[in-house]
Amino acid sequence: MNILIETERAWTAGIIDGEGCIWLDRNRPMLEVWNTDIRMLEKLKGLFDGMIYEVIRKNRPRTKICWRWRITGKKVIYCLEMILPYLTIKGEKATEILTG
Repeated sequence: MNILIETERAWTAGIIDGEGCIWLDRNRPMLEVWNTDIRMLEKLKGLFDGMIYEVIRKNRPRTKICWRWRITGKKVIYCLEMILPYLTIKGEKATEILTG
């Protein structure tokens, strides 16, 4: 995993607060960000690894391509530990996942 500088931590927290989703799936932490600009997701992948998927929206064929970045397990824990001080909207959920 990368060592993140403060601006990367704050940037990531802003993205997750605004575009992200944090949850447990069978007691496994999950984190996703969806966006139509793949560059944002590529930056997240560069910082925290994970996978980027194209989202097929069959019921909305004329909309922009949407992309989803996802991390699971220990990568989520690492990410949340790095960004927790900067989260505002999702800080409570992040704390819940970190304290298990």
